[in-house]
Order: sequence, then structure tokens, then C-alpha cells
Amino acid sequence: MNDSRRQAMMARMCFFIMMEFWNTWIRFPKLDYGNLIVG
Repeated sequence: MNDSRRQAMMARMCFFIMMEFWNTWIRFPKLDYGNLIVG
């Protein structure tokens, strides 16, 4: 039971990390492209 609970926690952490990573990654390239086009 401990192993399954640990796996669930790890999966949840990975999911949240991926979501934050994608949010920042999708936001930043647009700003970079805008700066490159403007500059």
C-alpha cells in the first residue's frame, strides 16, 4: 500500500511540474519572439 501511495504522489508531482513547465514554456517563447521581431 505504501508503494502505491508513493507512486500516486510521484505521478501527481510529475503532472504538476509538467503543467508548470508547459505554462512557462508556452508563455516565454512568445515574449522572446516579440522582442526579436521588435528589436
